[in-house]
Amino acid sequence: MSVIHPPRHIVWSASHLDLSDPYQRRWYLRQVLTYGRAEDIRGLDLEEIRRELDELDLPADVFSRIPDRVRLKKGLKQKCMNTRQKQKMKL
Repeated sequence: MSVIHPPRHIVWSASHLDLSDPYQRRWYLRQVLTYGRAEDIRGLDLEEIRRELDELDLPADVFSRIPDRVRLKKGLKQKCMNTRQKQKMKL
């Protein structure tokens, strides 16, 4: 079990996370990439980001800040949608 106490600027809804749970780990990666500071992002495992990137459903502006060398190694296309695109799909 890998329990962490994340900083409040990244996770404000829980005092701890169990990173051995795949769902919580993915959610934490998304939170760090979206709300983390540069030093928080530097602490992430680059290979793990590559593996999980297409499952993170990142906002378009966050996805676009991920370096091409990370995205292109996996051959990923942008698999995220902005709010308007999601709303159109519901119609």
